[in-house]
Amino acid sequence: MTDRPTNRADAFLILRGLACLVIVIAHCQPPLAVLSSLPWGWLAAMPGGIAVRIFFTLSGYLVGKGFYLGRYGTSRSQLWRYTRSRAARILPLYWAAVLIPAVFLAPSILIPTAENDWVLLRYLTFTYNHTLPEQFNSPLWSLSTEVQFYVIAPLLFGLVRDRFRTVRRVLTAIVMVAIGWFVLRGAIVAVLLQLHGDQIGEFNLDFVRYVYTFLPANLDAFLCGLLLNPLLLKLLNSSKFSQLKLSNKRFIFIGKIRQKIVLKKYLKRLAIVVIIGLFILCENWKIAGNDNILSIGPTLSIAAICFFIVAFESGDAYHGFSQNQPFSLIACRTNPWRCWEILGVLSYGIYVWHYPIAIWLLPKFGELTDLTAFVQRSIAVLGLATIAAIVSNLVIERPGAAWFQKLAHSSRPVKT
Repeated sequence: MTDRPTNRADAFLILRGLACLVIVIAHCQPPLAVLSSLPWGWLAAMPGGIAVRIFFTLSGYLVGKGFYLGRYGTSRSQLWRYTRSRAARILPLYWAAVLIPAVFLAPSILIPTAENDWVLLRYLTFTYNHTLPEQFNSPLWSLSTEVQFYVIAPLLFGLVRDRFRTVRRVLTAIVMVAIGWFVLRGAIVAVLLQLHGDQIGEFNLDFVRYVYTFLPANLDAFLCGLLLNPLLLKLLNSSKFSQLKLSNKRFIFIGKIRQKIVLKKYLKRLAIVVIIGLFILCENWKIAGNDNILSIGPTLSIAAICFFIVAFESGDAYHGFSQNQPFSLIACRTNPWRCWEILGVLSYGIYVWHYPIAIWLLPKFGELTDLTAFVQRSIAVLGLATIAAIVSNLVIERPGAAWFQKLAHSSRPVKT
């Protein structure tokens, strides 16, 4: 690797931003009945649940990467660093996104009753799911599930760290996890159907509790993402070994390198096509009311994002992030593709603010069956959520992260 900084577009940041955009549009309640009658109406039937699984798989991969590259570890001091890092990233904005909408949209939740205290506590302690009574910011369920994964991630890393010594074993583990959890979700759904019969409302509530938001039922996304790290490390080491053997055969070596560059270029394009194909398929399932989006969709989305990660992170790219220039206006001028990262940089803020804004705006744009009202609503929600994300980034996220950093320094033992 060269010491000269690169200025590549961050594919994961761009994908995260686009997935957030999908969720925002989905929560603006597109009129599916109207869209189904239009030739290209399925384009607006955004599958928000599929986008959330992309978040989960990326989180599993990136958290696992922190452990595999030694940024985090399982010693007490390393676990404290890991906890501080995750808390600085999540807590300040998350708690603000709970308390501010609660005050302005659901002030009754602050009244000391048993039910309201319970719901507010579930919000604040990352144990919330949107079957609970107050739903002033229901998309926060995914952050609850993600933080629950953060808690057990060091344990999962310790369990898998030394168990996969070959590429074949890692691939076998990933396939077994994907198939195993696909069967598990199917079994839970079958049990729920037996329990509830024709009671659709009760079935939907339990589906949310035990399949859609339940961490054990979503561990395949996190685990597959985490397991990509030993796979990419094994591929990287075997690639370096083959290059070392060919180093005395200059022309063969150069030819191999060129072939790999060309292959990786087409692999990235294919990965982008796969992601686009996934969304097209799931959009058509959603607009047709096909249950495949709930049963097959999660596993397909995990497979697609895993392929995307491998395409963009294989080879030296696994370590290349450390040499890439941070996102800035100067970096965007040099490489205009990096402008797409803006949505990814703001995605956390957009995600936590868009739903309270949508609730506030929904009555102001007419009937939910009106296509024009849906378009106006989506533009308004996205615009206001982006403004809120920028403000909260400057006022809440950055000061909050700095406070956690200061707390970490003040808690270190003083050397004598």
